[in-house]
Amino acid sequence: LGCGDGWLIYRLKAEFSKRYKLKFYGIDLSQLDIEFANHRQRYFNHKDCYFQTMDAQYLGFGNEEFDIVISSELIEHIPEAHKVIREVYRVLKKDGLFVLTTPHKGSGLLARVLRLIKGRSNTDSENSIQDIVEENEISKIRLSSEKGTTGAGCNHVSVKSKKEWIEILKMNGFKIISTKGTSGLLFGSPRLDNYRILFALTVIFDTLSEKFPFSYLWSETLFFELRK
Repeated sequence: LGCGDGWLIYRLKAEFSKRYKLKFYGIDLSQLDIEFANHRQRYFNHKDCYFQTMDAQYLGFGNEEFDIVISSELIEHIPEAHKVIREVYRVLKKDGLFVLTTPHKGSGLLARVLRLIKGRSNTDSENSIQDIVEENEISKIRLSSEKGTTGAGCNHVSVKSKKEWIEILKMNGFKIISTKGTSGLLFGSPRLDNYRILFALTVIFDTLSEKFPFSYLWSETLFFELRK
């Protein structure tokens, strides 16, 4: 769901297609992104990747069609997030897997402070985008989610705590298999990334910190593993 230009689908395909016979379906509200995804599919003649322009709140698939559904950094952009959850439950097969990642509303004081620092350091990258994009393209280009220009045109309108998400997910019939945190304590920034040793230490530290079962307490993103 919200596959963009298909980058995650093509990454999963490269990882698993040699071992398993899989079909991948990607949907996004952005027609431009779907055109990019389909262009790659045609160029490499992939017979097992399919992309459609579609609203995640109203999926054009039949009941119990899929073994796995992935929603990564999408649902926070949709005001009525429960509609997406309901549709995912409908299209999943019995015991099907739902993988959901979304920003964590209650990610702790340390993560909030670090996000503020990171936010301040984003100014230079935003200015560089302005320099290479024509003015008449700005309203249509895919920038960061904070700009509110992706998907349905909403910014982060459905950011919830772990407790709130669990309540919504259970209400719609899902069983919680695991809840983790991803994007660790430091999660980098353009300023940190300028220093190679510091960048390497940041990556190592964040990777290790995600292994803790209570990593959601400081992570900026929640990672749910769910079953129908």
